[in-house]
Amino acid sequence: MPGRPQQGSAGSAAAARAARCTLFVLMALAGCATVEVREERLIRFMDEMLFGGPYDAHHEQDKRVARWRGEMRVAITGQQAEDYRDALAEEVARMADLSGVDARMASSGEDETNVVVELVEERDFVVNREYADCYAHLEGDDHHIDSAKVYIGMARPEGFQDCAAHELMHVFGFRFHSGILRSVMSPAHGEDELTEWDELAFKVLYDPRLELGAPRDVVMPIIRQVIRENRIGN
Repeated sequence: MPGRPQQGSAGSAAAARAARCTLFVLMALAGCATVEVREERLIRFMDEMLFGGPYDAHHEQDKRVARWRGEMRVAITGQQAEDYRDALAEEVARMADLSGVDARMASSGEDETNVVVELVEERDFVVNREYADCYAHLEGDDHHIDSAKVYIGMARPEGFQDCAAHELMHVFGFRFHSGILRSVMSPAHGEDELTEWDELAFKVLYDPRLELGAPRDVVMPIIRQVIRENRIGN
C-alpha cells in the first residue's frame, strides 16, 4: 500500500514512527488550543449575560450577581392564554430543574402569583428606544428578583415560540444578552429553545458558590471553575 513502510526497512519504520509521534503531538496541541478557546468564549458568554460584559459602562451598577430568590408562581393571561399554558408550563419546569428554583405554574386565582406572562396583540414594543417583540419588567432589591411581568406580542404567529424561553431566562436572572454562542439570549442566532450553552448558564448562575450580590471581579474566577467542572469543550 502506498506510504506504508516495508517490514525489512528499519530506517523507513523509524521515520514512520517519528511521523506518527509528530502527528500525535500536533493533534494534542490542536485539541488543547480548541478547549482553551471554547473555555474563553464560554466565560465571555457568561460575563455578557450576567453583567453586560466588561466594557459595558452603562451597567456598572449591575455588575453583581442577581438571580431569582424564593418560590416562583407563574400565571399566563391574555386572550390566547389557555392555548399556550401547557407550553409555558414545560419551559418553567425545565428551567426549575436546571436552576433548582421552586417554580411552577400557578393555579387559577392563586394569590401567590409573582410572575405574570401576558399575551398581547401588539407586534412590537419600544424598549430602551429600540423595537422588541417582547420584554420583561423585573422587580426586587439587593440584587435579587422576586417578581416579574412579561409581555409577549402575539401579532405574529411565532410570537410566543420566539419569546417565551428568552423572557423567562431574564426572569431567572440573565439580565443581558450575548451573541457569542448559540443561545435563546442571542440576538443573532434565532434560537427559540434552550441550547446546551443555556443549560450550562443555569448551572453557573445557580451554583451556590456564586453569592447573591457578589461583584463581577470576585465571581469570574468561580465561573471559570464551574465551567471547567462541567467539562464543556472537552
